[in-house]
Amino acid sequence: MKRISLLLLVYTAFSGFFSCDYVDPDDIYEGSRTLITKWDIDTSFLQKDSVQPNMVLLEEYTGHWCGNCPDAARQAKKLDSVYAEKLHVMAIHAGFFAQPRNNPDGSFSADFRSAAGDFLDNKFKVSESVPKGLINRGRFGGNSVALLASSSWQGKITELLAKPDPGFTLYLHPYFEDSLKQFYAITHVKMRSAISTPVRLALYLLEDSIVNWQLDYGNTVQRNPNYLHRHMLRDAFTPVGGSEAPGPAPYAPGKIATGRWVCSLRDGIEKKHCSVVAVVYRADNDEILQATESKILIR
Repeated sequence: MKRISLLLLVYTAFSGFFSCDYVDPDDIYEGSRTLITKWDIDTSFLQKDSVQPNMVLLEEYTGHWCGNCPDAARQAKKLDSVYAEKLHVMAIHAGFFAQPRNNPDGSFSADFRSAAGDFLDNKFKVSESVPKGLINRGRFGGNSVALLASSSWQGKITELLAKPDPGFTLYLHPYFEDSLKQFYAITHVKMRSAISTPVRLALYLLEDSIVNWQLDYGNTVQRNPNYLHRHMLRDAFTPVGGSEAPGPAPYAPGKIATGRWVCSLRDGIEKKHCSVVAVVYRADNDEILQATESKILIR
């Protein structure tokens, strides 16, 4: 079995908006300056063959000017409490209803869109029919990805959680290096059985508990300046289209694909409220096979 290094690579920040990418494991020096920092993590799990239960990603498309979206968000919150660690929710602000407004009182002026959210929305076209969401980006027997209303989320989540496990285990270890103002993540994809379908990996930075404006038709005060935005997509670690980090298929039992990732802290993001979601999905049809989420460890 390949020996997994305990050295996390410190990466000099990309400039501009696209600040997140894969860290090449060979890029550990810049001249005579070492770009690595030691972070002792327990890698004993790599020696085990424990089955990871199915987990599901709900991508809730929304916008601060969508008055019906808070009802869908409330349904997502309810389901999050029902399924606990088996369900991960990612709120994607994209499209017309997420555009900032130039109102005289400054309301709805925040821009919660992201390059990752725009990429996903351009691909799946969900914001055109908000409030709707994606469950594991599945087609569920159709020719296109199913855009589901919130009333259909629970049934589909229950169905997917009952499926056989995907045959691999996805491990995620995120942390924040305060001195460098960088988020880091290590991923391990361990194949427990032979898999012939090519897969890709994507990592997303989420921020929770953002208080800002939201139009809410289900609230007494519909123009609510103190709305609590949850699970908001803020950035992506991998290229926005996902990474081929697991390598080419087929995958043999026991194979471990390790990825090391970095993402710069952007203005307006509260690191203490951040988490990372990692997903492994089919390269041919985008269906998510496994998802996991972890809070950021601030160093």
